[in-house]
Amino acid sequence: MSENTVFVGCGVILLNSKGQFLMMKRTSKHGQGTWGLPGGHMEFGETFETVAIREVSEELGIEIHNPHVLGVTNNFFPNENKHSVSIILIARLENQEPKNMEPHKCSELRWCDDWEHLPAPVFIPYNKYISLKQIREYFESK
Repeated sequence: MSENTVFVGCGVILLNSKGQFLMMKRTSKHGQGTWGLPGGHMEFGETFETVAIREVSEELGIEIHNPHVLGVTNNFFPNENKHSVSIILIARLENQEPKNMEPHKCSELRWCDDWEHLPAPVFIPYNKYISLKQIREYFESK
């Protein structure tokens, strides 16, 4: 791949029955020490939904059904000379508790209540692209 490759990935807003969403503290080289959503890079031939289902299963040991595309982020990391586009999906958890299945990539899981004040530092400024209104509308429609 060339130096100017733009990677595609996904981030998944997982909502529990209390309306909280899950954030993960990254320990991997890219974004180390920052908080982000579960997710990862898309593999050849995957749909947005299948990458979300696969990544959540790999990272958290749970199954999600019917993830819904909520928005898109355009992420440029000049210090690392990396550029990615993240498809943000949303899904509800039904009677499952996530576990940290990849401690070499994540040091902590945290349920959060406030989309406008995410734990710091944030890996990607999701709330710049995804609004609390969108999340509430999804949650209320299900």
